[in-house]
Amino acid sequence: MNVLLIQPSIHYPDEPIAGRHQTIRQKEGYIEIGLLSVASFLENKGVKVHILNMARSDSSLEHLQQAVSIMRPRLAAIPCMSGYAYPSLRSYSEMIKRASPSTFVITGGQHSGPLGQTVLREIPHVDCVVRYEGEILTWLVYSSLVSGDPSLDSIPGIIFRSDSQIKTSEGKAPLIDLNELPFLNYSLFPSFRRFVPRLEESRGCPFDCWFCSNASVFTRNVRYKTPDRLVNELCAIREQYGAPECFRFYMINKNYGLDENITLKFAKRVSQLPFRVEWRTQSTVDVFNPDTLPTLSAAGLRMIDLGLESASPKMLLLMNKTSRNPEEYLRKADEIIEKATRCPNVRVKFNLIFHPGETADTLAETLEFLFKRRTKIAAVTASPIMIDPGAPLWHHLEFFEKHYGTRLIKNKFWDSVHIYPADPSSDLSFEQANVASTLISKMFQTKEDYFETRRFGGISPGVDIQSFDKQLRDIPRSLLPYSDKNSRAQE
Repeated sequence: MNVLLIQPSIHYPDEPIAGRHQTIRQKEGYIEIGLLSVASFLENKGVKVHILNMARSDSSLEHLQQAVSIMRPRLAAIPCMSGYAYPSLRSYSEMIKRASPSTFVITGGQHSGPLGQTVLREIPHVDCVVRYEGEILTWLVYSSLVSGDPSLDSIPGIIFRSDSQIKTSEGKAPLIDLNELPFLNYSLFPSFRRFVPRLEESRGCPFDCWFCSNASVFTRNVRYKTPDRLVNELCAIREQYGAPECFRFYMINKNYGLDENITLKFAKRVSQLPFRVEWRTQSTVDVFNPDTLPTLSAAGLRMIDLGLESASPKMLLLMNKTSRNPEEYLRKADEIIEKATRCPNVRVKFNLIFHPGETADTLAETLEFLFKRRTKIAAVTASPIMIDPGAPLWHHLEFFEKHYGTRLIKNKFWDSVHIYPADPSSDLSFEQANVASTLISKMFQTKEDYFETRRFGGISPGVDIQSFDKQLRDIPRSLLPYSDKNSRAQE
C-alpha cells in the first residue's frame, strides 16, 4: 500500500490578478510545507509515500498519468491552498481515476477545506475533503482504507462520499501536539535543495481579521513547538541540506513573537549554535515587540514581514484588524520602525491590503504614514484583497456592498475557482488598486530589497543578484515590483 502526494501547478487567468503579476509568480519556486508535513508524518507511520511536484514548469498530465499507472496508489492527496490550484484539483483527480479507478482521492487546505461539500458536488473524482489539519486526518482515512473497512463515519473533520450521498462527519477534529510531529523530511521532495527550507514554529491565530482564512483550517487556538524542538529540527534540516556554514530558512507562523518566552529562548539557543543562520519570519504590528529586535538580530533574523495592512484608522477598524485604539496601533508601528533602524542587519517589510471600504482618502492616509518613514522601511508589499468563502469577510459582504459600494468581480474563471477580486468601494476600483499596489512596491523597494526578500523563498539557494536579474529580464519593467535603482544608497 502506498500514498501519492501531489504539489499542484497554479493556474492564473489572462486578466489581472491581485498582487504580483502572474509572470513574476510563475518564476518562483516553493515547497508546499503542509504537504511535506503530511508526507513526513505518514512516512514515520511506516507508510510508503511519494511526492510528485507538478508545480515544475516542465510537468504535465502525462507525468501524473505515468506515475499513477506505475504506483497504483491506495490514496492520492492533492492539497488546494489557493483558488489558483483549484483547476489542477479538477484535472488531476480526473486523471487519477482514469488511470487507477480504485485510488482514493483526498484534498484539503485553506481553499478546498472550507469549500467542503462544494468540492464534492463539482468534482466527482474527489472522494474526501479534509477540513482541518492534514496529518492525523489523512492517516486516519488511509488506515480506514487499508483495514478493509472503508467506512469514514467515525473520522471527525472530513466531508466524504458515502454511496450516492455527501456526508459531513460529526465531532471535533483532533489536534496533534506539534512537538510530536516528526521532523520535516525534505529528502521526500524531488530536488528539494533547489528550494529554501521552512521551519514551522506554530499553528493557529487568536485574532479575527475579516480578510484572513487561516482560522478555517488551524482554528484560533495557537500551538507552539518548544525552543529545544525547534533548534533540533533546524539542525536536522540543515544536515539534509548538506550542513552549509551559513544556513538560510524561513520561519513559518502567523504571529512571530506572540509567545515572547519561546521567541527569546529560541533566539538564545540559535545564538549558541556552532554555525551561522539567517532567517525571515512574519508577524503583526500589534503582536511584535520591537525590544526583541537586538536579540533576534544576533540570532540571525534578517527580515521580518509585518502585517500593517493599513495606516488608516477607519480601515483598521473595518478590517477588524485590531481591537485596540487604531492610533495606538500606528504608534506601535512607528516604534518598530524606529528600533529596527538600530539593527542594521534586520530589514522590516510592511504588508498592505486594500480591503472593502478602501477609498482614495483612506489610501492617502496610509501613504502619508509610509512616506514620512520611507528611508527607514526596507520594502512594502501591497495588494487588493481576493475574497474567498473561507474568510469571515465573505459573510459580511452585504454590509460593504450597501455602505461602500464594494462589488465582486465575477466571470467564468472566478466563478470556477471560487475566489473573487473586488472593487473595494465605489471610489476605488480593483484595477486602480492593483496599479497602485505595483507603484507602492516600486516606491519602497529596490531591486536589492526584492532580491533579499526572495533569498528566503522564491529563488534557489546560491543564486546571486546577477543571475536573479537575468531571470526577470523578459518581464516588462512596468510590471516589476521594484525600482530600477540597484541600491538604496543611490537615493
